[in-house]
Amino acid sequence: MKNTIRSVLFSILFIPYFAFSANDRDVIINEVSWMGTTNSSYDEWIELYNTTSDSIDLNGWTLKSTDGTPNISLSGTIQAYGYFLLERTDDTSVPGITADKIYTGSMTNGGENIELTDDSNLLIDSVSTWYAGINTSKTTMERINPQSIGDQSTNWGNAISSYAVGYGTPGAINSVFSDGQGSSSDCTYPQNLEVTSINIGQGDATLIATKTKILLADAGESYWNSHNDADKIAAVIHDKYGESCNTIDYIVISHFHLDHIGYIQSQDDANGDIINENGEPLVEGDNMLSPVFKAGLAYLIEVAGFSVGETILRDYITHNPNKAVAAGGSKTYRNWRAYLASPNGQASFNPTIAVLGDSQVDMGTVQGIPVIIDIVALDGATPDNASGCDPATYFGGSQNILRGDRSGYAVTPSENDVSLAFILSYGDFQAFVGGDLSGANYSSGFGSRYHDVETCLANDQTVQNKYGNHLEIMRINHHGSKHSTNQAFIDAFSPVVSVFSVGDNNLFGHINLPVLDRVLAKSIGENSGAVFTTESGADFSSSSDACHSTNSSWCAEIADGEYPGVTESNEIDDANIQIIVQADGSYTVQGDLSNIPLEYQSN
Repeated sequence: MKNTIRSVLFSILFIPYFAFSANDRDVIINEVSWMGTTNSSYDEWIELYNTTSDSIDLNGWTLKSTDGTPNISLSGTIQAYGYFLLERTDDTSVPGITADKIYTGSMTNGGENIELTDDSNLLIDSVSTWYAGINTSKTTMERINPQSIGDQSTNWGNAISSYAVGYGTPGAINSVFSDGQGSSSDCTYPQNLEVTSINIGQGDATLIATKTKILLADAGESYWNSHNDADKIAAVIHDKYGESCNTIDYIVISHFHLDHIGYIQSQDDANGDIINENGEPLVEGDNMLSPVFKAGLAYLIEVAGFSVGETILRDYITHNPNKAVAAGGSKTYRNWRAYLASPNGQASFNPTIAVLGDSQVDMGTVQGIPVIIDIVALDGATPDNASGCDPATYFGGSQNILRGDRSGYAVTPSENDVSLAFILSYGDFQAFVGGDLSGANYSSGFGSRYHDVETCLANDQTVQNKYGNHLEIMRINHHGSKHSTNQAFIDAFSPVVSVFSVGDNNLFGHINLPVLDRVLAKSIGENSGAVFTTESGADFSSSSDACHSTNSSWCAEIADGEYPGVTESNEIDDANIQIIVQADGSYTVQGDLSNIPLEYQSN
């Protein structure tokens, strides 16, 4: 098991089978070797591609030419986002790749009108002639965009990648593939989905990049009066996607705390009121008098020169858990609220109130597979509890109502409780990012109370039916605080890899040892996964628990940076944690390659 634990590559080995009625272009004619191969002109082959996230039963389907040959009765299953290879006469047309179906009947070099129909004789896809392909070099005809129609000459091209017997890509993504999503950005986008937990110390910033889009979830600061962490985030974007990459398509703000959003230092009058551009007490919708300092997201956009397409954030006006200013309310919250409501804040951030579900963020596709951002918790609500999690069930009684304007209460909810949480899905790969979502009912001692939203989310059947029992990646809530990542939550999602965004020697006691124990027990005991941290966390060196676990048998498996695999004496340098996801659902957890043990490095 230990070798499995230390493995970097986690492959999705089981894909459930579903049978359902097909729709137009659910399965497409993807590549045609109508000219045969360099071995023989008789070695013709055809490739189908499943454009959906479900396996499809091909029994009763037909692929045939209108002239009567070939006429192929299909059988078997084509996997989600998978390929189905048909070889003529025997299994030697494509060396090294096993055919999914052997057929008889030749294709004429002058062109064929081929139709794909399902078991109800419904036309699913068609190609009316050969729009591409070269006979002399045995170059196949490849489909460019799987989402576009087959009977269109501009949607086909000549293969440019070679294989054993010509030019083509049997069983793999087409060499001329394009999803048709262009970009005016100066960014150099990755070929695969990339998710990076940026090390900004005791703060949070998660960067997600596809072939056409960049999303930044939170961009906080570890300290007041500093924009050092915003500088780190800018450097990571530039290092990864180009020095001229200053476009962020989406910013997602989980909640209004310094370590997740940064801050704006306003100018106040003698009464503590924010001053507008005319030097008068600000009324919501006015422009603030030029803020005296900007950090986090404000620095990235207003000072570092990044532009943002849209900012998705919780309903910070309707649902306000922060005390009134006179009672010592959060200045981070009130300044950001004033700024975002102002014309200059609206123009810079294009803020949009979030809604539960996957309708708001379009990250495009990677290798034909959509990248989906599904908001699963928001302002104390989940999909099955859209009006808010039931206080009597999850919060210990009606006196602990979370939603609404609670600013006038003597004891208010925590801003953490209303965090926006989302699950990124890409085929069978899933990753959770949840800000500082709370998992306990607990009085903080600072005039606020935590509410157990995690258990509400763990019990949400809509979410569990989609994502329950297995997440590939979980960005652990609230930096490993003892008030989050409760047992019900970790049991409901069973992450394979857990990531803590945490600062060295922090004063909050993060990572909380029981939380670490729960995560390690799940990873080591069941999923053979791994636990990574951006930094070491609180300094426990003076305690008897120097190995960072209350379970002494794990001491040899646990270290100050990445767990398991290295001991305290081999503590490694701090690093960003980068996850690269392949189209087949496998992924690597790399970190900074110069700073992590070999067993975690991608080959």
